[in-house]
Amino acid sequence: MPEGVRVYYQEELERLEASALGGLDMVSAALVRTMEAVESQDVELAQVVIADDDRIDGRYLEVHQSLITLLATQSPVATDLRLISALLHVLKSIERMGDQCVNVCKVIPLTGNYAPADPRMVELILKMGAQTKTLITQAKRAFEERDVEMARDLVRRDDVVDELNRECFHLALEIGDDADTREWAMTMLLSARAIERVGDSAEHGTSGAARRAGRADRRDEPPRERPDPGARPRPVASRVGAAHAHGLQMPRADRRPRGGYRRAGRLCCHRVVSGVRGRFTPLLSVGRPVEIRLAWEHAGSVTLCAAIDIGSNTTRLLVAEPVDGQLKKVMEQRAYTRIGKAVDKKGRISAEKVEEVGEVVATQVRLAQEMGATEIRAVATAAVRDARNCEEVAEAVGAAAGVAIEVLPEEEEGRLSFIGATKTLGHAPDGLVGVVDIGGGSTEVILGTVPDGVQSVRSWPVGSGNLAEELLSSDPPSAAEIRRARDRIEDIFEGVEIERPAQAVAVGGSATSLRRLVGAVLEYETLERGIRVLCGDPATDVGRRFELDPTRVRILPTGVLLLEKLSELLGQPLQIGKGGLREGVILDLLNGSLDGEPERVAA
Repeated sequence: MPEGVRVYYQEELERLEASALGGLDMVSAALVRTMEAVESQDVELAQVVIADDDRIDGRYLEVHQSLITLLATQSPVATDLRLISALLHVLKSIERMGDQCVNVCKVIPLTGNYAPADPRMVELILKMGAQTKTLITQAKRAFEERDVEMARDLVRRDDVVDELNRECFHLALEIGDDADTREWAMTMLLSARAIERVGDSAEHGTSGAARRAGRADRRDEPPRERPDPGARPRPVASRVGAAHAHGLQMPRADRRPRGGYRRAGRLCCHRVVSGVRGRFTPLLSVGRPVEIRLAWEHAGSVTLCAAIDIGSNTTRLLVAEPVDGQLKKVMEQRAYTRIGKAVDKKGRISAEKVEEVGEVVATQVRLAQEMGATEIRAVATAAVRDARNCEEVAEAVGAAAGVAIEVLPEEEEGRLSFIGATKTLGHAPDGLVGVVDIGGGSTEVILGTVPDGVQSVRSWPVGSGNLAEELLSSDPPSAAEIRRARDRIEDIFEGVEIERPAQAVAVGGSATSLRRLVGAVLEYETLERGIRVLCGDPATDVGRRFELDPTRVRILPTGVLLLEKLSELLGQPLQIGKGGLREGVILDLLNGSLDGEPERVAA
């Protein structure tokens, strides 16, 4: 394996290990919230845990697929194979633990809002939760440190959880003859059993994986003593592993690519663009069957397209392809470029920011090309559109990246966002649909129907980024700052009337991030809960808890307030969409004329 490819491979394996073990943190946070919901009988908090399980499942699918891709496209040595096997085992346990937290939360409404029939059972369950959380934390440490003894100690800790579960069972037997009381006790036993299974998954799944990973990490062991090459080896039984056991050499397998194939390791390591934070998510296909495509396979009739969206806060890349009439995401990448903050008093975007964005877009173009994208369309929205030097910025970024930058008018941006939002819902909504797109520098409301397309686009020059930049200076935001932001939004939308649709969908960075905080539907109660979370702790803490970039967290409160106001104007809760502008750009490309032939997708 060439040195550069080997470096990329090791870095990718380390990243996937960190991402997989981060899933244990997600489960630990879900368990803490589950115990809070059990103690206070908080049905709303239980619903948050249930909705948040999608993130755990998404982490499982993302890392699992990426690990399988490494196996398919590289040539791992034995130690790496053991590590990958251990990580796959951890991922399965993480997914199961998340499901058990959901099982506990699903029975919380059955226990009612009255005082518990026997507080001792609740106390025992809370002890089980605390012990299980400690067990998960130790399991993660054992894996990270390759500590086999610490992994073995997990068995002892799990025995404590099992004993507490047995105590719960004996209490339930003694609780009395009243039917309601017994029903309550049986429901609490279901919760205790689910928590006990979380402990079992942490112990059985993670301790074994940690021991395997410990065996894989033997860099400090002395080299094996080789036999004298002049000595004749003693005859040994012909069995699997015999040569290895006696230190004999065996001919290595020929791993050279066969004729007609190309080596599956030609991804380049891209240099880091200074001052830009970003995330690379290869082959992300959450919620759909995993498809592994080897690098040497011919694409055939499949068309890979890429969309680059230069927004006020972020610059995003999406590579996708049509599969069975739907759009399947192949890769996503984003960088926080914050163009909206680089506009001077004359309304011009600074040359330094233009150069930075040019480097980011150039990197994204190279990534898309290496993934096999045959069409790349780069678009810019409000921040570039409203700048005095709009044309200069588009030309400079396009020259740096090698693609034309299309500055979208408001109507075209709305049309593409509507396509991306409505045609990725998984069903064709009936009647009038409203799409709310909260960007960093502008807000759009698009009304239309799926058969007839867009009927109207309304835009306001206010977004989560510029509003937060002007009004939020504290971390976390103070109550006074939230009141000022809410008053400003009321002033902006005073007298605005919008036709009320049958269904409303929210797209954009604010809506997507809120899915992790409050679930898939945005209404008054969930949005208010989101504000409480965002204003309760510093941005770094909230970001760590919900796996969001702190930069996004700092501007999210104003995004929540804008979504709250537009939900009120539309008279509908907002369903968080699965697609937006970038998906609309790609769908427009595919439904247009690629190589002269239209290819209908998600119509």
